[in-house]
Amino acid sequence: MIWYLAEIATYAGLLLAYIILLVLAVRHRIRRGRSQRLLAWALALAALWTLVLGLVSLLTEGPWWSYVWHRLAEIGLVLLALITAEFAAAFVERKGWLRGLVAVAGILVLAALAIDIASAYVPGVVLPLVALPLGPVEMGSLLLLAAWFVATGRAWWTAMVALRDVLGYKHRNRVRYLTLALLAFLPADLLIVMGIEPNASIGFLARLLGFCIVTVTLLRYDLPDIRRLGLGSLRIVLLAAVSALLYTVAVVGATLLTGSFWDLARLEFLLPVLLVAIIGTAIVDVAVRPFLQRLFDRTVLGHTYDVQSALRSYSQQINLILDLDRLADTTLDWLRNTLRVEGAAFILLSERAQDQVELRVLRSSGGTVPGPAVFARDSRFVAHFRRIGRPLTQYDLDVLTWFQAMADEERRWVKSLGAELFIPVLLPDRPVALLALGSKASGQPYSDEDMDTLMTLAGQTATALENARLLGNLRAVQGDLERLNNELSETNRQLKRLDRAKADFVTIASHELRTPLSQIFGYSDVLSSMKMDELGNSQMLNEFLAGISRGAKRLKRVVDAMVDVSLLETGTLRMHPVPVPLGVVVSNAIATVKSAAEQRKLDLEVEDLSPLPYIEADGTRLEQVFVSLLSNAIKFSPDGKRILISGRCESASRDDGYVELSVRDEGIGIDPEQQRLIFEKFYRPENPMLHSSDDVGFKGAGPGLGLAIAKGIVEAHGGRIWVESPGRDEAHCPGSTFRVRLPVVARVEE
Repeated sequence: MIWYLAEIATYAGLLLAYIILLVLAVRHRIRRGRSQRLLAWALALAALWTLVLGLVSLLTEGPWWSYVWHRLAEIGLVLLALITAEFAAAFVERKGWLRGLVAVAGILVLAALAIDIASAYVPGVVLPLVALPLGPVEMGSLLLLAAWFVATGRAWWTAMVALRDVLGYKHRNRVRYLTLALLAFLPADLLIVMGIEPNASIGFLARLLGFCIVTVTLLRYDLPDIRRLGLGSLRIVLLAAVSALLYTVAVVGATLLTGSFWDLARLEFLLPVLLVAIIGTAIVDVAVRPFLQRLFDRTVLGHTYDVQSALRSYSQQINLILDLDRLADTTLDWLRNTLRVEGAAFILLSERAQDQVELRVLRSSGGTVPGPAVFARDSRFVAHFRRIGRPLTQYDLDVLTWFQAMADEERRWVKSLGAELFIPVLLPDRPVALLALGSKASGQPYSDEDMDTLMTLAGQTATALENARLLGNLRAVQGDLERLNNELSETNRQLKRLDRAKADFVTIASHELRTPLSQIFGYSDVLSSMKMDELGNSQMLNEFLAGISRGAKRLKRVVDAMVDVSLLETGTLRMHPVPVPLGVVVSNAIATVKSAAEQRKLDLEVEDLSPLPYIEADGTRLEQVFVSLLSNAIKFSPDGKRILISGRCESASRDDGYVELSVRDEGIGIDPEQQRLIFEKFYRPENPMLHSSDDVGFKGAGPGLGLAIAKGIVEAHGGRIWVESPGRDEAHCPGSTFRVRLPVVARVEE
């Protein structure tokens, strides 16, 4: 009767425990996922299985019902093993093999049931190795045991592979809990299969213990460190063993020295000896125990530094550092040498517009360095440090539900750091940096003492970082001031040059205007003073008329140039784009300057421009551009040199294509500082008082408007003009190349 009541209490307690675990697993889980659902199914199945086995055991008697109990127990264990295998895969976030396992186990279970049904027709066999008879019942049990072994083996394989490959100490500790649960399931299932009391009851309790471990693992994210608990227990045992050894040695030594070892059984001898031994051992224990504790902490727990001296040393190192790079290097060196951190990164946080924060790795002591990333200001990752200001682990990011709302790009960037722990470097109003720490070389987790040390270190770093940033900002302001001063000085120099150029323009323009006017008035005065019979000399008359015509044309060119500049400045220079062949434009320009080139014995060469497409442009204005460029090349090239005109097309399609034409000469070149100024109005690189009065002479010049007009026309077409030259050298003549880049499709307003 007592055994019967004990059996009722056992099954009722097991059923109640499974129900409680099921309620806890459903109501208090920290996240909702595949592993949580599988645990709930496993607990429900375990409760139902326990209820059925209890009813069969308590309400029936006889060998047949005993056989039914064993079969139900074996089938239930197979089903639980299948769910456990899939749960192990979900727990470590790997793909499960549920279908394959169900197929294999299903075949074995169906085969066992088929043997049970046809037990009357299945003959017994004898196992050759142990010479034991194997009947239908035993054959069915072996098949079910094989199905259980396949599922259980798969669960163990998943756990062992995850334990080997998982990154992060807390993740590894979580997998250790899974391994501990599997370790409880393994003997539990074997004891249940044996089916003999009290083995079965012990097996049920062991399996319940395994489910308790799994449930607690899923209910809590911050699990106690199994390895640390074990090492702490080992520490207590070793220190207790040392103390016991000291007491034993003291007692035995005292009795041997006094010759009373054999009289220890007598109380009057035992008490004094024990008193002396206890006092002596207590003195030795007080002196030796701190040394033993430090030795154990260094060799087993990995505590290798003194907190106060380490922080004092770090404070002294960064006290005078005002450079961000040096500060980051010093911090990472301290982490590597003091805490034995295998890999760490110093990450700067910078506020950006539109509620964004940029995270940039300033320095890293290991692994690949990801590029800068932009996080939302309300990102869960950044918000944790801004609002809570406490360390954060990669384990927290992976497990806690609150961080599941992080953007995928942010999560991938954080994970690419390979960090196990993130320590915020905080100012009173915001985080300014992060210390991303990898695992410790000892394999130990970061202890509470390590966390406190790192937060103190981060506080010291924040002060040094702010000082370095203030100095960096000051240097940046100084740099900006120097740059602005340089720009202002350059602007002043340009204004002076332009003022001088304008003054030169007045001199040049007056000369340019007076020269043709003087020519016109001179010939006109001569003609007016000639007598009628002298006017009959046609050769002389033609010469005077040609001189008047040349002066008028030259005067017209000067006036036209001034008018064009005025129109460009006011934006009223009209363009009339039509499809234009560039080859024709260049040919017309060459024909205009050919006479001047021949007088200077210059060779004008043109590459084949026929492959170039037609462009939409004002042909007359473009011809004016190339006449100006060719005239410029003629004026600044010594006699006998060559001038080359070439072109090429840059286009992915007609709508976004460009054509680039270049005019290269072998002249005296242009100084780099003048290559932009020559396109300004009135500017001339030569002394205006030494300019030539014609369009052909070497280093001759006009009013200094030709290139300015060419630039305005090209830009009005949506193009660009520039010059390339290594510099001015009249002895070696490095030459110059003027390039004109024009769009194929017109970008001007008619």
